[in-house]
Amino acid sequence: MRAPSNILTAAALTGVALALPTTLYVILENVKMVTPSWNVGAQISLYLDGDLSDEDAALMGAHLSDWTDIERVEIITKAEALAEYQQFTGLSELLSGENNPLPPVLIVTPSTQGNDFAISEQLVHILKQEPGIDIVQSDNAWLARLQAIRVIPHRTIWLLVALLSAGILLVVGNTIRLEIQNRYQEIELSKLVGATDAFIRRPFLYNGLWCGVLGALFAWSLLIVIFGLLKSPVDELSALYNSHFRLEGPSNLLISLLLLGGALLGLGGSWITFTRHLGTIEPG
Repeated sequence: MRAPSNILTAAALTGVALALPTTLYVILENVKMVTPSWNVGAQISLYLDGDLSDEDAALMGAHLSDWTDIERVEIITKAEALAEYQQFTGLSELLSGENNPLPPVLIVTPSTQGNDFAISEQLVHILKQEPGIDIVQSDNAWLARLQAIRVIPHRTIWLLVALLSAGILLVVGNTIRLEIQNRYQEIELSKLVGATDAFIRRPFLYNGLWCGVLGALFAWSLLIVIFGLLKSPVDELSALYNSHFRLEGPSNLLISLLLLGGALLGLGGSWITFTRHLGTIEPG
């Protein structure tokens, strides 16, 4: 308390290091809330032969529904396909119900949800051999690319956590090293009167703990400021798109983990540094 500059500086650096990956993680979780459809499995579109009727499509859909590899089959009739085409293209005057060239379509949802693209590809190959199916179109390719892209930000965050945690250990360790130098004679005297290593280490561990906890509290304050500044423009953008999305800040669990992580990093940095330097201090 008499010389707080060192520990407050270390706490501020610790707070910035903790706030950066936490902010990126919370933003990524908000992005996942905006795009919930990313988490669903691939669908397979089956375009049937043009001479098949809606009744034939219904029979084929019932047949495919009995397959163990298929969870659900949705039927799009010729009329529904025409209505959807007219809605998206605006060419309603070119096609009518009498000269509708669009075939019925079956939307197949495989029972293997998630990242099992190999099994889905095998199902696609089997469906291509079925009679009455003209074109088989699968979402596997772009979903595989999307899943691969989603891994990158998660792994980047964990790499940042690892690098910044190492930086926090160095910052706390340097602060404790300065404290050891300032109390060198005090440590020597304590050893002369028979003090144990654990007794001498304890106040330095307290310093490291407080440095980590203060750094975590500072990171929490930064998060409040960051998401407070982002909330208004994000809500305004969401309203312009007629969306009900609202930017969510860090959860209580994440804040608890942040405080715990700061405390553990502070203790760890203090323990490592003091253990390394204690052996070099021997009373002369």
